[in-house]
Amino acid sequence: MTANQEQIFFEIHTDTPREGPGNFESTKAVYSLLTELPEKPTILDVGCGPGKQTLDLAKISNGKIIAFDNHKPYINKLNEMAAEFNLSSRISGQVGDMNDLQFAENSFDVIWAEGSVYQMGIGKALELWKKFLKPNGYIVFSELCWLRNDRPEEIENYWNSFYGEIKTIDSVIKFLSNTDYKFIGSFVLPDNAWWDDYYTPLTNRINELKKKYANDPKAMQVLENESLEMEMHKKYSAYYGYSFFVVRKVN
Repeated sequence: MTANQEQIFFEIHTDTPREGPGNFESTKAVYSLLTELPEKPTILDVGCGPGKQTLDLAKISNGKIIAFDNHKPYINKLNEMAAEFNLSSRISGQVGDMNDLQFAENSFDVIWAEGSVYQMGIGKALELWKKFLKPNGYIVFSELCWLRNDRPEEIENYWNSFYGEIKTIDSVIKFLSNTDYKFIGSFVLPDNAWWDDYYTPLTNRINELKKKYANDPKAMQVLENESLEMEMHKKYSAYYGYSFFVVRKVN
């Protein structure tokens, strides 16, 4: 991605509620799979983006949350929202690299990563993050997955061009079951979790920017590429989706 393309990308994704599919109900449903947590768990939200799920976790968990992202404007926005909702004592937004976490061992009851693990890979994330979990702690992540094996060539080629590591849910579960974690469960996001807080606001934002950049072919190409993702979802949502996965540290 060139500097100009990156600038357009972040302009598209500025002031939108989420940076990927998800909603409060799904986060709450997955959190309910975590048993034997302390009354006020310590949670690390890795790759938090603008922090919608961070705020949701604060409402659901009663815990203290460190939210981590490498894009400073997202962290600034999250800290502003935490202050607005009187959550600054429980949410701390920090800028950093998920590949190089600087925390003490056994720091967290839960490491939460919605739509961000793909940047480093599931195996690497599980390996690098394990030492930061307390005994019996959890890693929760969501990942783009194939939902069916009879996939049309168009959608398979589309996603493989961006993320060649995309797997079926069964394949991910099989992989997780062969790690030194205990697999707890999975949860496929419903279709409205793609649209309500993600694709619908994003569509509105893209339409605004198409007016602004009508005479800039390179910017328009970035905008069209973003729009294409949504068109693909309308056509092929039966074949792929985001699934949460929950694993627990085995001591």
